[in-house]
Amino acid sequence: MKFSGYSMIVPCCIFLLMTGCSGGAPEFSEKLTPVTGTVTVNGKPTPGVAVTFTPEAGTSGTGGHAVTDEQGKYQVLHRTDQAGIQPGKYLVTFSKITQKDGTPIPEGKGLADVDWMQGIPPQYSKAENSKVKAEIAETPANIDFELKF
Repeated sequence: MKFSGYSMIVPCCIFLLMTGCSGGAPEFSEKLTPVTGTVTVNGKPTPGVAVTFTPEAGTSGTGGHAVTDEQGKYQVLHRTDQAGIQPGKYLVTFSKITQKDGTPIPEGKGLADVDWMQGIPPQYSKAENSKVKAEIAETPANIDFELKF
């Protein structure tokens, strides 16, 4: 059997891709502050709310994100999936995507598959409209958010 030089390119590329993609989250050397809390809507703990912390001018880093659990509790994760974010000032936005009838998007379905809506009004869900702010110090923070609409 005769092999050309090109016949080894595909196996080598696959090997390089597999070994190059085998790490976990990238190392991050800055100290992150744990941030937890509860999101309530009209006084009720609300599951499935995406919470985004976007750094304001003068705050280093990329911010963080979380999704509330069944009790409305959240824990902010850094982009490296480590718990916490850098100290500083943040704009906070909220999002809850559901089907138009308010039920969750079925597992295995995407937004293109269903008739969906944003369940949180623009004064909380759009960065240009949100007035919700959070200041994170170097000590762990528990910040509860009460959304009223």
